[in-house]
Amino acid sequence: GIDGFRLDAVPYLYAAEGTNCENLPATHAFLRRVRREIDALYPDTVLLAEANQWPEDVVDYFGDYPSGGDECHMAFHFPVMPRIFMAVR
Repeated sequence: GIDGFRLDAVPYLYAAEGTNCENLPATHAFLRRVRREIDALYPDTVLLAEANQWPEDVVDYFGDYPSGGDECHMAFHFPVMPRIFMAVR
């Protein structure tokens, strides 16, 4: 079976004239809808956000913190990934 889904380039799922098309409200609404479906139908499945942005921007893709998160379960941490690679080389 499938354990999870990598959601590629999530900051750019929607476009809006006059914006840089990053982190739009429509994107977060869509992710909340996807999360509700995944949780209801496949409760052991993970949503992994691929958002190549700084952590302070990526944290929004976990969703509403007080509710335990209603968007993605996990996110890549791109700024630390090359540092880990260089440390183990």
